[in-house]
Amino acid sequence: MEDIAIKSNHNLLKTAPDLLFISLSNYGYVEMTENHLISLKRNNIDNHIAFVLDEESYEVLSNKGYNVSLYKNINKINSHEFGSVDFDEITFIRWEIISQLLRADKTVWYLDIDVVVLDNLNKSVQEIKNKEFCAQNDINMACAGCMLFFPTVNTITLTIIMYANRNTEGIINDQILLNNILHNNSDKLKLHILDHNLFPNGLLYFSELHENPLWRNIQEIFRKNPSQAKLVHANWMTGKDTKIKALKDKNLWYI
Repeated sequence: MEDIAIKSNHNLLKTAPDLLFISLSNYGYVEMTENHLISLKRNNIDNHIAFVLDEESYEVLSNKGYNVSLYKNINKINSHEFGSVDFDEITFIRWEIISQLLRADKTVWYLDIDVVVLDNLNKSVQEIKNKEFCAQNDINMACAGCMLFFPTVNTITLTIIMYANRNTEGIINDQILLNNILHNNSDKLKLHILDHNLFPNGLLYFSELHENPLWRNIQEIFRKNPSQAKLVHANWMTGKDTKIKALKDKNLWYI
């Protein structure tokens, strides 16, 4: 894999903190990226880097003072539309970035830019240390949009395998591939699923009560005390406008 191509004011791998919160986005979702970054700032999370994939995003976010780094300039404005070939291509790039940071002995918490942080997650890392790999509970599988990696041989190997088996033809996305690999290698890498009441996905936080009685019960239990959430992930819905409206409806849109 190539070394990280950084456009920033410092040497990332030498000066970055041992624990990093990272995201990956492009100009098609620059407003949502900023909303995500504001949520980090509101919760005193300074150890973060927003990786972007075009000059436009870099200029907008860096001019506003965010810690942003241009990883590649591929200029796919709408490539965050879920299910598109471009979307799948971008999701595999995050594995390349995570792999290089892990090999630099960094602990990495990757967050999709439709995640709004509600607490200082640095404290959460301390509470769940001694794990290798943690992921948000997406109710039906591990979520690739909220993952915490500790630098070990196993996690580095996982990221290398994920990137080596990347698919850019839209046949299989990285979340499905990740869950297949975890299932087939459960004896080697133990997955720690984050508490869905503390780290809820979009099904729990935003969606209407589900027809599946098991999922509906999980939703109802969570909604008795939604204030316990440390972050909110606006997944289980598609489209930028849909996500923004959902966040606005819950007073989670800060721009």
